[in-house]
Amino acid sequence: MSIIHQKSIQGLIMDSRETANTFQVFKQSADNYIKRRNQRLLADHQKERRNFTRAEAANYLGIASNTLDKYVKQTNIDPKRHEDSQWSVDLPDI
Repeated sequence: MSIIHQKSIQGLIMDSRETANTFQVFKQSADNYIKRRNQRLLADHQKERRNFTRAEAANYLGIASNTLDKYVKQTNIDPKRHEDSQWSVDLPDI
């Protein structure tokens, strides 16, 4: 290998710290891109609300159905007011 060729290669060689730093920059850029892309996609396609049955809601919240009934009663919601009625409440609202 000629001396000129060796010097040009030496200018391209990175030590392990420089390599790690470079890949960290690549990772951060990729993470930022994915975050921006996902925010843009979610802004246009909001997840539809899901209605839970009493049993599903209690299971999802990890509480007994009686406890769920108690919380519903405290909000003055009467789910049995109309036959075949559905109601939906956000958890933050409760």
